Amino acid sequence: LRLRQAAVCVSALCNPARPLMMRQTPQPTDPGSSEPVSETESGCESADPIAPETVRMLRLELEGERRQNKQLQAKLKRAAKLNEQLQTQAEQEEEYLTNKLMKRLEALKREKEHLARQVDAEDEEDDTPP
Repeated sequence: LRLRQAAVCVSALCNPARPLMMRQTPQPTDPGSSEPVSETESGCESADPIAPETVRMLRLELEGERRQNKQLQAKLKRAAKLNEQLQTQAEQEEEYLTNKLMKRLEALKREKEHLARQVDAEDEEDDTPP
């Protein structure tokens, strides 16, 4: 429960100039829940003050989460750049292979036509009387 109360105050921790005001007030409940819904005026409301060591711990945890977030964003950016490079490379390789196969196909068509002409020429030679 203490950690839950402390977690509600995380926004107040981000702004140390704004004092944490703790007071207990009757709280309305959420229609789908039996737990009270907190309404914060100055960042946090709680039955008792949060211990300074808890505040330090939460600030350290917040900074750790921010560092991890920054690292993960950088990693995501590198992965996106690598993905783009790999996609470009794959497209270039595909185009190269397509062009290579098209050239080979054209060469085979020319060879086929040449062989067909040779066969026709040989047939005409065989058809002519000696």
